[in-house]
Amino acid sequence: MPVYEYEHLGRGCGRGKRFDIRQEVDAKRLTDCPACGRPVHRIFSLVNVNTPKTNSDLKKPGLHQARAPRQGRL
Repeated sequence: MPVYEYEHLGRGCGRGKRFDIRQEVDAKRLTDCPACGRPVHRIFSLVNVNTPKTNSDLKKPGLHQARAPRQGRL
C-alpha cells in the first residue's frame, strides 16, 4: 500500500504541518486531516531509490557488473 504525504493548508496540528498516511491506490485524496479536521492537500514527495553505484556495491547483493561483449571474437 503506498504512502502519501499531505500538508495542512493553515497551521499544523499534533501530526505536524506535513504528515504521511498509507492509502489504497484507488482511495480518494484526503481533504481534511484525520486528526484535527482542518483542510489539507496532497503533495509530491521525493522518492529515495537506492541503486548500486560501484562494482563493490553490486557484489554485496551477489550481482555482477554488466559488460559489453568484446569486438572481433567469435
